[in-house]
Amino acid sequence: MRNVGPQLASRWSSELGRPTLPPPRAGRIQQLKSQRSSQ
Repeated sequence: MRNVGPQLASRWSSELGRPTLPPPRAGRIQQLKSQRSSQ
């Protein structure tokens, strides 16, 4: 899978209402899985 760009990261942060901070690799993988399963 391609690296998550800053646009996606900022979009996720906006949706989650969290500050734009790059999550750790594990957290990023969990985000990707949760995003795919939720949609």
